[in-house]
Amino acid sequence: FGQEHRPGEAMQTDFTNCNKLKVTIGGEPFEHMLCHSVLPYSHWEWGTVCRSESLMALRRGIQSSLFRLGRVPRYSQSDNLSAATHDLGSGARAFNEDYEEFVGHFGMEPRKIAVGKANQDGDVEASNGVLKRKLEQHLLLRSSRDFDGVEAYEAWVQEVMTKTNELRIKKVAEELAAMKELSVNRLREYRDEG
Repeated sequence: FGQEHRPGEAMQTDFTNCNKLKVTIGGEPFEHMLCHSVLPYSHWEWGTVCRSESLMALRRGIQSSLFRLGRVPRYSQSDNLSAATHDLGSGARAFNEDYEEFVGHFGMEPRKIAVGKANQDGDVEASNGVLKRKLEQHLLLRSSRDFDGVEAYEAWVQEVMTKTNELRIKKVAEELAAMKELSVNRLREYRDEG
């Protein structure tokens, strides 16, 4: 079933495993994921490198996307990520307080798909595969899968996404016009332990 996407309505975020890219950092295998965000109407995308599906990785990924856009959609949508939800014991999942506060800080509303209904998050799910195929092609053109550091690798990934986003400029402009301006500070992307 087709879904109708309206400009500026939502940003879908998901984690995607990138180990099959066989990236190395300083010659050592680098097991990692991307926290990948997509605007379903224009297919604008952004991502950050992470090692797990944690709340801090999700926070960093979403913030990076919002600050890159400079605008805020109405909804922050995800599947039932454990970083954003907790099990109610009945099989249903509710947003955890930390995630609700984080999304609320930006003036967005949290929205999740129904359990077992991945098609409701279809844009980011499909974009995960497209992005990894694109990265694979760019790695082949680069003729090396090795990077000096995680920061260098993430900058390279984001450069690939920037070039792709330039092809979507007309629809992205429609999205930006429909969103409210980003007017808050970035929240910290770490948790104090102690």
